Amino acid sequence: MSASKLTTLLLLTNALIGTAIAASSSGCTANKALPNGQTPGGDTVKVAFTQSDGTARDYLIHIPSTYVSTTPAELIFSFHGHTVDASNQESISQFSNPKFNPNGIAVYPQGKGDSWQGAPYADEGVNDIEFVKDMISNLTETYCIDTSKIYASGMSNGGGFTATLACDSSVNTLIAAFAPVSGAYYIDSSTCEPTAIKVPCDKGDRIVPVIEFHGDADTTIPYGGEKKNGDCLPEVSHWVRSWSWRDGLGLENKTTYDMYSGKVTRSQFPQNSSDPSFGKVQHYKTAGLAHTWPSKSSTSYDATPIIMEFFGNYTL
Repeated sequence: MSASKLTTLLLLTNALIGTAIAASSSGCTANKALPNGQTPGGDTVKVAFTQSDGTARDYLIHIPSTYVSTTPAELIFSFHGHTVDASNQESISQFSNPKFNPNGIAVYPQGKGDSWQGAPYADEGVNDIEFVKDMISNLTETYCIDTSKIYASGMSNGGGFTATLACDSSVNTLIAAFAPVSGAYYIDSSTCEPTAIKVPCDKGDRIVPVIEFHGDADTTIPYGGEKKNGDCLPEVSHWVRSWSWRDGLGLENKTTYDMYSGKVTRSQFPQNSSDPSFGKVQHYKTAGLAHTWPSKSSTSYDATPIIMEFFGNYTL
């Protein structure tokens, strides 16, 4: 091998090693034991946690059977809906299921008053965005996490909070991609025009990948939007187009009809499928689906493996 080729190979190898090291959290240490009561592939465990402002919080965590302390794992947050809890969210979203998520650590945070910041009924004294940042800081010190592969999903109010995180440049630089399901995207508005409002958002400069799922028979968070709890819920497809526009991907999409036994219409942004950014914003509209997580028990497909595939396409 010539000297020039060897130099090129060494530079490439060093660059790849540097990337791997950069993605490994400080918790990646040989023979580092897991916290008490936690085992790879074991039961989901409830963890008491103190937020940086002193607020007492908690979350559920599931460690995959493949976890070792020197191999960086994905980290997936899954946020519950209003009036239900973290345990319910684990049950419906199935991120602890090795069939769907064999290698990622799944975390199910618990909202104060069973709700999340951004909804009109949420406790104004609770800073859930800081809670998420504090959890990321603690989890990356405690476990071996791939810091380029942290993701967020959620249902209903938890889906709305997932969008709130995506809209905040102080935290969306820590999370690679977002997947709200049946999201409640509340807007503080005295007059409700669901197809005319632009959702306020300070997301920063990066293109933030988002995949959104919603049923057209949802009467809790209606697909067409409505005035609710004193605020406004936007029309869902308008919200998705607004996100694409915010990401700089335009308002036009490629539409695929009659997927999954004719139940699903998928929209992918931008419209040009040869664009390198194609598919960074996606929307699955499910015919006949009410306010629930898409699964084989509720409709013709499971959303979770689709979400996991989407997450796998994006790193920080």
